[in-house]
Amino acid sequence: MNIILYDLETTGLDINKNKIIEAYFYNLMDETCLHLFINPECKIDPETIKVHNITDLDLKGKPIFKDVVKDIYDFCSEKAYLISHNNINFDKPFLKSEIKRAGFDIPSKWKYIDTLRLARELYPDLPNFKQDTLREKFAIKKNGSHRANKDVKDLVEIYKQMSKDKTIEEIYHISKNFYYKKMPFGKHKGKLLKDLPRDYIIWIMNNIDDKCLKRSFFKLKILKSKTKQKKSC
Repeated sequence: MNIILYDLETTGLDINKNKIIEAYFYNLMDETCLHLFINPECKIDPETIKVHNITDLDLKGKPIFKDVVKDIYDFCSEKAYLISHNNINFDKPFLKSEIKRAGFDIPSKWKYIDTLRLARELYPDLPNFKQDTLREKFAIKKNGSHRANKDVKDLVEIYKQMSKDKTIEEIYHISKNFYYKKMPFGKHKGKLLKDLPRDYIIWIMNNIDDKCLKRSFFKLKILKSKTKQKKSC
């Protein structure tokens, strides 16, 4: 089972219409890497270019995504842990979306680990859990961030700190079973989930697309307790 740290740069944030333009994969087992520039076959928005500094000219003549899928499969292997920061909400869905659009099957034995979730669980007192904050915590220079290769190389060092006394199976369990104890955003950010107003919880369930947050209410049995509380009034 390979341990692969990776990062993607894209033309935007919408997995249904935006495309991957840069991908960097690093095999922690043998310290090899795969660095890809990918032609999205569309213009890159100027505001997006300001983030990662990848231009249309940089991608001219580069392969399209369907032509690099086999390279990704061969590098990662059929069985792999794929690790990235904000993996569950960004890199994983983007990668799977592009693979599907290219007409390929997604390897069923890939397992995904999110270092954002690990940071929330292991370092709850940090002001936030962005990769730049973790860079600061571990004294890693952030110059050149928001490029796939730089972000992965830094993430390797961050991940080593996170996992130094844990097996990959333990790390995977923490990421997979993570749930929020405190509200991660909004007007009640930092407040314990159990202390949130019932009406606010119902609004979240109906309007916010965050499966992990919704699962957290059930995990903590908050929805049931809030419902009972209302009936007893």
